[in-house]
Amino acid sequence: MYANNTKIYINRLVTFLLLIMFVAVMTDSPAAGRDGARPDSVVWRKWPSRKLLDRSRQLIMADQHVDSAMMYMSEIVNRYYSGETSEEVTNLFLRAMNNIGYLCLYHYYDYQKAFSCYTRSLKIAEETGDNANMAYLYMNLGNLYSTVIVVQNDSHGAREALDCYKKSFFYARKTKDWDAVQIAVANMVDVAYTARLTAYVKKELDSYMKLNFPSGVPLVKYNRLLITGNAALAKKRYAEALSCFVAMEDCIDAKVTPERYLAAAYNHQAETFSLMGEKNKMLGTLEKTG
Repeated sequence: MYANNTKIYINRLVTFLLLIMFVAVMTDSPAAGRDGARPDSVVWRKWPSRKLLDRSRQLIMADQHVDSAMMYMSEIVNRYYSGETSEEVTNLFLRAMNNIGYLCLYHYYDYQKAFSCYTRSLKIAEETGDNANMAYLYMNLGNLYSTVIVVQNDSHGAREALDCYKKSFFYARKTKDWDAVQIAVANMVDVAYTARLTAYVKKELDSYMKLNFPSGVPLVKYNRLLITGNAALAKKRYAEALSCFVAMEDCIDAKVTPERYLAAAYNHQAETFSLMGEKNKMLGTLEKTG
């Protein structure tokens, strides 16, 4: 029972984190229009790259016309490879490649292409010193490894995933991208405690617990309870762990899809009930996730 429940728990949480990451890496410019229709190629090929990225964001967030979104982002990539390599073009290229990787992973289930997008982009980001994009690229590459763990029931990718999350955490701290810090840590906790590799990320989690975040950064209390609860769970202090996971419900101040953070808290509670042998409470808690 424990193994099956754990698999459900990982699958739900990794999906949630990937979606949040995808939103976070997008451009902050407002999306243009909401009709979802693709204009004639003669028209959209003349759009500036930022508008192409904005429109692709609109379509993907609405889960509509993802093929059109892929075409828009591919146009940005083609412009980069045709010789437009200014700092802005390179930045938009890296964002587009990151989001193409997302589509390959979540809509087309082409893991190899997703891996290629992330690794090629990381090489260019490292060459250009684009630390901000590296935080997200490493994070999504880590989630690719995490997805393989779930889909193929193969735990060998856990260290690779954690290595990526650790690098994402490093670059997010370096660029003071506090939202990315929160996501990287949540991912790290999920994989480390499930794969019994907590010692492997102890340095990063300890440093996170000591960080003084600026006022208003979301999910700080949530993540600290997540870390404390999982540490208690690893030591079989189930009542303490459950108390942390229940308290997480009142610490959800996320700007995007807060309901997914609530579902994650319920999943942690359900896992704890499972380990306590409380089957009915486990099932009742899982039902709350919808």
